[in-house]
Amino acid sequence: MNPEQLQPHSIEAEEAVLGSVLIDPDCLPGLLGRITPEDFYRERHALIWRTYLTLWRGQMAPDQVTVARSLNVQDNLEAAGGMAFLSRLVSITPTSAHAYHYAGIIRETSRLRAIIAQAGKLMVDAYDSRPSQETVEAAIRGLLGIRTGDTDRMPVSARELYDLHQEDLLEELDSDADYIPGVTTGFASLDRMTGGWKRGLLYICGARTSIGKTTFAAASMLRLMEIGSPVFLFTLETTRREMMERMWHAMARVDIRAHRSLPMDSPQRELQRDQLVDAMNRFDRLPLTIDDRRGMMPLDIRGTLLAYSQGNGPPDLVVIDYLNLVRSQESRRSRYEQVSETVRALKDVGGEADVPLLLLAQLSREPERRNDSARRPALADFRDAGTIEEVASCVLGLYRASYYYPTEEEWLKAHPGQRYPKNIMELHVLKQQSGPTGMVPLYCEMESGFIGNAALPGQEGPV
Repeated sequence: MNPEQLQPHSIEAEEAVLGSVLIDPDCLPGLLGRITPEDFYRERHALIWRTYLTLWRGQMAPDQVTVARSLNVQDNLEAAGGMAFLSRLVSITPTSAHAYHYAGIIRETSRLRAIIAQAGKLMVDAYDSRPSQETVEAAIRGLLGIRTGDTDRMPVSARELYDLHQEDLLEELDSDADYIPGVTTGFASLDRMTGGWKRGLLYICGARTSIGKTTFAAASMLRLMEIGSPVFLFTLETTRREMMERMWHAMARVDIRAHRSLPMDSPQRELQRDQLVDAMNRFDRLPLTIDDRRGMMPLDIRGTLLAYSQGNGPPDLVVIDYLNLVRSQESRRSRYEQVSETVRALKDVGGEADVPLLLLAQLSREPERRNDSARRPALADFRDAGTIEEVASCVLGLYRASYYYPTEEEWLKAHPGQRYPKNIMELHVLKQQSGPTGMVPLYCEMESGFIGNAALPGQEGPV
């Protein structure tokens, strides 16, 4: 058997990519991040690719002459096959049009070789170790450590960085006041303050029990999905059926408990039923994926998300509901250390998958112990739950005065002359990298789960 048949590879694809750059150096920037020198099967191919990168970072076009000269200066021309091999690469490559396709083949075969190498290591470890949770988790970490897609996370020069983001930067410069660089949150005031959900960043939204964390997240997800943006939800507390029903009710703006109490033959009940059926039919077309497995660790979330992105592309928003139910990989540490490690791991997941990751968190009872004016969430309320406020790119806190004052009479007794904030949810931006902090009011119907942009003065409904 030919030794080169022992592991997956494609010499033809490697030569086609190398030849594409020689006949069209301008195609090299588009290949950056798709493949690395380590992805090449033949060492001389990797050597030539490294030379391309060296020349390009030095602002020189990697053509046949410059590549040969650079290899010769490094005393590597013969190891790379000499001028004859460079000439052959040019002669067998009629066009650079298919360079990205061939780069994909190189990346895939490199990944397969990495899997084979990792599998061999796992076999050795399995024979040498007693079965244990640590052995299994080490095996999972090893497999997930294999690069699973395109990446631009390698060190880059200023020129590379500009080429990668030139179009986005110019679009932002030429945009008006309504432009947001990220994915819309679904709420205009929040978009203006944060710039939307931005890829690669970790957002943490915290509140006390029953304030509306899941309701807020579901409302944002619905608004994204209704404009065609795919969303992935990890719901560790609520089942996928329960989440589906909550979204139906929010879409229909129907309080299901009040609906069931209506007489069977009443016109109002029939109208609400029609609204719910319409919401069910619309829900069927939403680009939503739900994973409701219990006891997931960051490794599980990472593997699931990367596998999804491999076949569908990265979603426009990932929501984890909620942090306190994510199982730590470090069970022997204190709870504070476990939460800190979990948040760091999830931030890495969002960055690696290139998605905005919204992580919901339950705050301690500390806000309940404060007097009325100080019950709103503060950044300090997150500090008892690991280093959340240090790791997150943006920290949000939710507050509803109507939770503490369920009736208007109770509210007016404590706040004479002030309007009862029945349908107001306060979203506090407590921390934001490179952005302002402040409060965003939202219109909220907790009975149905509907949340919209805040009502204007004198209005009862959302804008």
